[in-house]
Amino acid sequence: MKSIDHNKYSTKNPIKRALIRNFQNYLIEVISRYKPDSILDVGCGAGHVIKLIKEKDRNVKMVGIDIDNNALNEAKANNIDVEFIFGDIYNLPFDDNSFDLVICSEVLEHLNNPTIGMNELTRVASKFLFLTVPHEPLFWACNLFTFNHLSNFGNAPGHLNHWGLKRFINFISKHYENYEVKSVLPWIVVNGTVFPAEGLEQ
Repeated sequence: MKSIDHNKYSTKNPIKRALIRNFQNYLIEVISRYKPDSILDVGCGAGHVIKLIKEKDRNVKMVGIDIDNNALNEAKANNIDVEFIFGDIYNLPFDDNSFDLVICSEVLEHLNNPTIGMNELTRVASKFLFLTVPHEPLFWACNLFTFNHLSNFGNAPGHLNHWGLKRFINFISKHYENYEVKSVLPWIVVNGTVFPAEGLEQ
């Protein structure tokens, strides 16, 4: 059984492919600026983002973590030299400040308690954090435009949190020392430097 992540990245829809390519280009641009030595991808899915990064820099240490065993099996097959771990965002099995950069793409919208998730992300990130969530209501509109999730009016299954730009900035701002926000249709993307782990809100 193929994972949802696999279906997303293997889509034949030209609009979706263009949107994903635009996001990937921005991610690589950010990483090229930060030049991290180590990266954790939380909610790594089938490892497509990790594979993209490793193609650009074979020397960067990468670790992926996910709660979907099917996705992890695909990720391992696609990335033979990367460590993949079964686990969840609420209790990341790493010490404080373990990774230069932590990536968490399209995960926070699925969480019952995204604040706990954010605390864990910033705890294990020593320098930088890269986040994406669907940009609502644009994400709904894009789904409807591409004939996805029509029975649910464009809302993807499992999306518990629906963030507009202002609301998401209010949510994440206390976790960043400095950050930049970009609308990479149909996602909100935030990246920047995090506060030290000992300064986190409990």
